[in-house]
Amino acid sequence: MSRIFYVISLLWGFLLFGQHTVTGIVYGSQQQPLEGAHIHLSDQSVNALKDGTFQFRNVPQGKHKVFVTYVGYLRKDTLVVVTQAQDLVLRLQKDPVVLQEVAVKGNPISNKGLVVEAKVKTVELQRNAARSLAEVLAEIPGVSILRTGSTIAKPVIQGLHSSRVPVVVNGIRSEDQQWGVDHAPNFDSNTAGKISVIKGAGALQYGGDAIGGLILIEPYVFAKDTLSGSAVVSLHSNGRGGAVNAAVHRGNFCDWAWNVQTGMKYFGDREAPDYVLSNSGSREYSFSGDVKHIGKKVVWGAAASFYQSQMAILTASHIGNVTDLYYAITSGQPYFVDDFGYGISNPKQEVRHMRGKLFLNYTLSDSERWNTQYEMQYNQRYEYDIRRGQARNTPSLDLTLTTHTVLSDYKKQTEKSVLKAGFIGQYQHNAASPDTGIRPLIPTYEKVDFGLYGVYQYAIAPKWTAEAGIRYDFSQMMAQKFYLKSRWNERNYSPQFDHFIVGDVGTQWNTRPEFLFHNLSASAGIRWNANARWDFLLSLGRAVRNPNPSELFSDGLHHATGMIELGDLNLTQEKALKTALEINYRSTPFTLTATPYMNRIQDFMYLRPVGFETTIRGAFPVWEYQRTDALLLGLDWNAHVRWNANWSYGVMGAMIYAQDQTTDTPIIDIPPLNFTQHIQFEYPQWHGLTTQLRCLWMTQQHRYPNTNIDASIVVNNQLVPVTVDVSTPPPGYVLWDWNAAITLVAKNKSEWVIGFGVQNIGNTRYRNYLNRQRFFADEMERNIQVQLRYNF
Repeated sequence: MSRIFYVISLLWGFLLFGQHTVTGIVYGSQQQPLEGAHIHLSDQSVNALKDGTFQFRNVPQGKHKVFVTYVGYLRKDTLVVVTQAQDLVLRLQKDPVVLQEVAVKGNPISNKGLVVEAKVKTVELQRNAARSLAEVLAEIPGVSILRTGSTIAKPVIQGLHSSRVPVVVNGIRSEDQQWGVDHAPNFDSNTAGKISVIKGAGALQYGGDAIGGLILIEPYVFAKDTLSGSAVVSLHSNGRGGAVNAAVHRGNFCDWAWNVQTGMKYFGDREAPDYVLSNSGSREYSFSGDVKHIGKKVVWGAAASFYQSQMAILTASHIGNVTDLYYAITSGQPYFVDDFGYGISNPKQEVRHMRGKLFLNYTLSDSERWNTQYEMQYNQRYEYDIRRGQARNTPSLDLTLTTHTVLSDYKKQTEKSVLKAGFIGQYQHNAASPDTGIRPLIPTYEKVDFGLYGVYQYAIAPKWTAEAGIRYDFSQMMAQKFYLKSRWNERNYSPQFDHFIVGDVGTQWNTRPEFLFHNLSASAGIRWNANARWDFLLSLGRAVRNPNPSELFSDGLHHATGMIELGDLNLTQEKALKTALEINYRSTPFTLTATPYMNRIQDFMYLRPVGFETTIRGAFPVWEYQRTDALLLGLDWNAHVRWNANWSYGVMGAMIYAQDQTTDTPIIDIPPLNFTQHIQFEYPQWHGLTTQLRCLWMTQQHRYPNTNIDASIVVNNQLVPVTVDVSTPPPGYVLWDWNAAITLVAKNKSEWVIGFGVQNIGNTRYRNYLNRQRFFADEMERNIQVQLRYNF
C-alpha cells in the first residue's frame, strides 16, 4: 500500500509553471462574424460574442484540441500548441447537408437543449474500455448501478431502471429483453462516439415512456476529410483478463464516410478480498460498422452491429432450500468456493444481439430536413440452470426477440423557432422455445406499436427559450401462455380474465392474453440564460409506461437469479409526472450544476419478496410484481473548481427520498446517499501527464421496507421458526481509486497513451445494497489496470 501512495506522490510532484490566454475570432464563409458560435478548447467552452470574438483564460502550456460548432456550418476541428498567448482566426464553411442521422438535443436558438441532460466525457469512455455500459454511465451524477453479481450490471437513473430507462442507439431504441433486473443492456460502450443521459421525460421523439430517463448513444461523425482510428489493450488483475478494441473512422472523402469498430473482453473468476467468487467469469464480443454517401441534399447509408456475451452467475447464489438460504445470509461467507478458473459453467447467461439499419436523410431547403430509417433487431437469450444428466447443456430459458422499426422525422428551423415532428411504427415477435423442458418464464407474444410526436421550440426573448411537446402511442400485445390452474386460482384471475382461456389441458389453462394501450405523453420547458455565469432550466414532463412482458406474465422459477417471479395481469400503465429544475453556474475557476426534482408515479410497478415456494428443485424465495403510488424527491449535483493550471477538484453526488404513498413506507431498492470526489493533477509539459485520485462514499440506506420472510429451517432434525432477513441493507463503505496517463507523440503525429489505475486501493470488504447477490458474497477486491492506447 505504501508503494502505491509513493507513486502517487511522485506523479503529483510536478508543477506547471505556465498558463496563458487564448483569444480569437470566428468568421463565416463570407467573412461575417458568427455570434454565438460554440468553441471548445480541451475541457473549457465559450460562446462567441456579437463581433465573433472569444477568450479563454488560464490555458496550460501544451497541445489542446479545439472544435467550433455553429448551426448551418460544418464543425471545425483543429489542434493548437500553446506556449504563449495565442490569437486564433477560425473560419467555418457552410454545411450543405445535415450529417447527423437523428436530431440531437442541441438547441440552435440557445445552443442548449431544453432537457436535463449530461454527457459522458470522452476521457471516461476511453479509460473504462473494459467496463460495462452501466459502469461507464455511473460517472454521471444521479446514475447508479443495479447488479446481479460481478458480471451483470444495468444503469439506474434517479432511482429507476429497466423498462423505465430506454437505451437509444443511433436514433432507434434498443430492443434486447431488458425486462428483469438481471438483463443488462446488450451494448459495448467502446463502439459509441458519444453517450448522453437525459434525466426525465423531455425527449419525446425517442419515446413517451422514459419515466426514469433516457440513454442516447450516437455514432462517430467526422465532418471533414480525415482518416483516424485507435487500438486499445486493457489488462486487469481482478479476473486476470482484459479487453481489446480497435476502430477506424473515415470522414467525408469523395462524398463517402464510414466507421468500423470491433472489440473483445475476456475475464476469469473475479475475487473478493478473502475468497474467489467462483463462476463469475465473462466473455464479450462486438462488431459495428456504418457507411454513408453524402450528397448535396441527400445522405443515405447503412449500419450493422453484432454483440455477444456469456456471463457466469455466482454458484453460491443458487440455493436449493430455505435452510441453506438462511445460513448463506447469516454466515457472511459463500457456501461454495473453488480455485480460480477461466471456465464458465452453469448457472450462466448467453446473449446475442444483431441489428441492421438503412437510413435516408433529405434536405428539403436551408431550413427544412426529413429523415427516415428502418432497422431490424434480432436478440437471442439463453439462461442455464444447474441441471443434471442430458439436460445440463439445455437452456432453462430460450427466447428469441425479433423487432422491425420504421422511424421518420421532420424538422423545420427558423431564426427564432424549431419544429420537430415524426412517427414510429414497430412490430415485435418474441418466441419462447418449448425445447427447454420447462414452462417458459416469458411466453411467446407479438406486439405492435405506433407513435406520433411533435415538439416546438421558440425564442421568446434574447435570454428566454421555451419548448413544448406532445406524443401519442398505441400498443397492442397478444400472447400465448399456459397457466397452471392452481396458479390461476391463487392469483384470483377468475372471472376477470376468463375470456383469455381458449383451451383446457389437464392441470393447465391454454390462454391468449391480449392488451391494448393508448398513451398520451407531454413535456414543457423554459430556459433562462440570466447572464454569462447563470442559467436555469425548468422542465415538466408526463410519461406513460406500459407493463412489460416480465411484469405481466412471469410465472415460475427464474433460473438465472434463483428466484420465483410472479407477474400480474391486473397491472396497468405507470403514469409519471416529473418536475426538474437545472441550475448552472460557470466562472473561470468554478462550475456548478444542481438538479432538484420531483417524480410522482401512479401505479408504480415493482418487484417485492413475499415468501418461499417449494418446487422439485427445492425451496426458492418468491418475488411478486406489485403496484402502488410512488413519490420520488431527489437532488443531483456536480461541482468542479480549478485551483490553478495544474490542480483541480470535483465532487458529485445524489440523494433520493422514495416513498410508497399507499402504505406510507419506503420503496425497495433505492440508491442511498452517495458522494464521489476527485483531485486531479495535470502536467502537459511532461508527455501530457494526468493523474487523478477518486473517493466514493456510499452511505448505508436507512430507508427501506420490511420484507423479511418468516420460515422454518431444519435444526437437529426438527423444524425451527426463523426470520430470513432479506431487507436490511449492508453498511456503507468508502472506496479509493487512482489512475494516471501519459501521452507519447510520434513524428507522424500519432499518439501512444499509457494508462495505469487501481480500483479499491484499500482492498475494502463491502457489499452493495443494489446487488441482488449481496446475500451470498462480498464485492470485488482490489483491481490493478494497465492500458495501452494507440491513436492515429
